Amino acid sequence: MIQPSSIALTHPTSASSAGGAGGGNFVAVEHTMIADPSYHFAITLLRDSSLIFAGTEPPERGEGPQTLACFASPDGRAQFEVSGALLDDEVDPAEWLQSMLESAHRTIVSQKPV
Repeated sequence: MIQPSSIALTHPTSASSAGGAGGGNFVAVEHTMIADPSYHFAITLLRDSSLIFAGTEPPERGEGPQTLACFASPDGRAQFEVSGALLDDEVDPAEWLQSMLESAHRTIVSQKPV
């Protein structure tokens, strides 16, 4: 189920720190449609963002990253995709994202440790 969440997020774009009192233009959304709780997550989005895709099956071993959910910004100019994978070893998400962007010939213009 995808619903507004009461989970307190710790990253800088959490509802409590991203838009003033009561979250302003942002809302925390919780994704729990996949039966395996390992793939449940919460994300803070612009309040009027829309759901494009919601996965219901967990990733299979050896299949690589799978989209768990995809959201669109209210103006449609940006999409936010959350992916998951079943891996044999732990991976640093920041290093994984950097290598994926580099392999797609994208340039990282800015990054900020959280």
